[in-house]
Amino acid sequence: GANNPDGVRRIEIRNADNTIYFALQDSDGIWPNGANTAEIVRREVMTLNNFHSLSFKNIIQGFYNSQTNSMVSDTAKVIMRNILPPYNIIDSSVSVLDQNGNTMFNFNNVFNDSSYYIDFRHRNSIDTWSGAGQSFSLNYMSYDFSSSASMAYGSNLIEVNNSPVIFATYNGDVNHDGLIDLNDVVEVYNNASSFVRGYVSTHVNYDDIVDLSDI
Repeated sequence: GANNPDGVRRIEIRNADNTIYFALQDSDGIWPNGANTAEIVRREVMTLNNFHSLSFKNIIQGFYNSQTNSMVSDTAKVIMRNILPPYNIIDSSVSVLDQNGNTMFNFNNVFNDSSYYIDFRHRNSIDTWSGAGQSFSLNYMSYDFSSSASMAYGSNLIEVNNSPVIFATYNGDVNHDGLIDLNDVVEVYNNASSFVRGYVSTHVNYDDIVDLSDI
């Protein structure tokens, strides 16, 4: 057909019954390997397969509303680590979790059939690792922290809904020292006293203002 003026931002790999096996997507059409499909023309060939995709889901405790079973969308980071001490960083990727906690992370330096810890990072959440090593198959991996506490190392998740059952990453580590303690409370209290607004780590439930609810 005619050229698509918006380019190609999503490619779906489908099973024989037309269900999605997995999908690759990029918000601006500039892919991790540098391929530019934002202005691709008809029958032009692009290579996208030199990266690996992680279909990922996680819920942020304070950003989640159990009444609507949705959360405030926010940026997060995933680090792929060696499963052997000292758990060296192999690769990392940044993406935006949607209101259901879903996103896609893309990596350039990982390999199929090699095992990695998934290290989840968020601006005011406790760093959370996968319960065990995970591996890519055919350049693809899927992982859902929200499905069970055991999906996190040490079962370090909190249940935020029992119907449906949803687990979430603890948040409130506003100074990112690995603990949620009095130091975090003091930082939130100081910002709440000044009614600080905006994209700040002390905004634990992200309702537009740092206040008593964040404390």
